[in-house]
Amino acid sequence: MTQFKPLPPIQELQQVFDYDPETGIFRNKHTRNNNTKAGAVAGSVSKKGYIRLALHGRRMQAHRVAWYLMTGVDPMTNQIDHKDRVRANNSWSNLRLATQAQNQINAMCRGWTRYGNRYYAQIRVDGTLISLGGYGTPEEAAEVYRAKHAELYGDWSPWV
Repeated sequence: MTQFKPLPPIQELQQVFDYDPETGIFRNKHTRNNNTKAGAVAGSVSKKGYIRLALHGRRMQAHRVAWYLMTGVDPMTNQIDHKDRVRANNSWSNLRLATQAQNQINAMCRGWTRYGNRYYAQIRVDGTLISLGGYGTPEEAAEVYRAKHAELYGDWSPWV
């Protein structure tokens, strides 16, 4: 499980950043140095596609800061899930508190394996791999997988 450090005090974050819940964009409130001008969009995109903010030499994930600013609660050991799976979309309506297991449910997976000239749909439920049958095309197998995924996981499924 990923370990997260506590975020700086909320008052400090509120003094440094403006967060727009509609767009998910952070802006610098003040000029701190040549790289952080007042009014400029704050943060940079990480290699994994997340927006990262910096304060006093420390990097923080913007979605975690957004959660903290909107709720007043540091997410600590919980994860913040991007409903649409777009890691740079930090609009408030796109974020939700999640356990690691819930966050993994929202990950994309093709859901099939090829054996010979057949494509077998498979889904993992509570650690157990369940076969959903063999199909003639990968598209057919993927369709069956997506339907079962949506049935099992509801709003957490990317195919709902």
